[in-house]
Amino acid sequence: CAHPPPTVETLSRHHPFPHNSQATPPQVTQHNNKSKASATSTTGVRRSNMEDAATTNHANRHVPKFLLLSDSSDCLESSWVQIVEDGKELTSQRLLQNKDVTLTKPILVKDTPGSIGMKTRSFAKREVTVRDIADIIGHHYPVHVIDVEHQEELEGWTLTDLVEYFEDEERLLYQHKKEMEKLAQSQTNRSRRRRKAAEKCMNRTANKPRVLNQISLEFSKTPLMERIASPQFVRELDWIDHAWPGFDERNEATEYPNVQYYCLTSAGGCYTDFHIDFGGTSVWYHILQGKKVFCLIPPTDQNLAA
Repeated sequence: CAHPPPTVETLSRHHPFPHNSQATPPQVTQHNNKSKASATSTTGVRRSNMEDAATTNHANRHVPKFLLLSDSSDCLESSWVQIVEDGKELTSQRLLQNKDVTLTKPILVKDTPGSIGMKTRSFAKREVTVRDIADIIGHHYPVHVIDVEHQEELEGWTLTDLVEYFEDEERLLYQHKKEMEKLAQSQTNRSRRRRKAAEKCMNRTANKPRVLNQISLEFSKTPLMERIASPQFVRELDWIDHAWPGFDERNEATEYPNVQYYCLTSAGGCYTDFHIDFGGTSVWYHILQGKKVFCLIPPTDQNLAA
């Protein structure tokens, strides 16, 4: 593609069991309440992490070192990662048995989203973009955006600002200058008006654009909800769906946690620091576009004592 894409993904949190669990990618993954960090790349084609590190504007100089860990041959062969080749075999009944497949370890599904009962936004000849998300939810919808390098939230942002940031030619050309020399020559005279909030983030620090991350857009009460459905086993185990009083009515007066569906949009070079998700929640991830690398730390006695 001409402009290597940002990472766009959907995820959900739910509470299927009393024990704690979380998640890893690409289609659907879950893992126990262990420390987790993630880094995002915006490459449009598959490349090694060594190449990603050389061409991506990372917000933290240590991120490339973590990305190199995923090149290890035993990365997915670890006993901590459960591989599911046939998505139809991943059912709530099987998970409830807690035997051959368990929610206490990461699960990597290599099958299609449809094989596990998911519904996603997709196009026949192109990938989903941030503009597509804004067209559905509404361009004036407010979003929380983080300057990753300084871990600061930027105020006053809407989806319009986010679209302009991801479509900004100068930022894209800077990020991919080693791959896009021809595009750089053809884009030098292009310009357009930007909203004030987006304009502020375009100010360069040390001659490079800011690396921004948006990880808190909960869309369960927006039009996007009509086009997305979580995996079937998630819906069958979700405590909010099955245990929250009055949730079935879904009327305006019903109060329930709005934490089931999130849409994340991350620029290349983003990272999320090590953390445990709130309340020990479980999470599923589906990458619509781009690439995301997770660094998981199993809760072994040695790691917990470190």
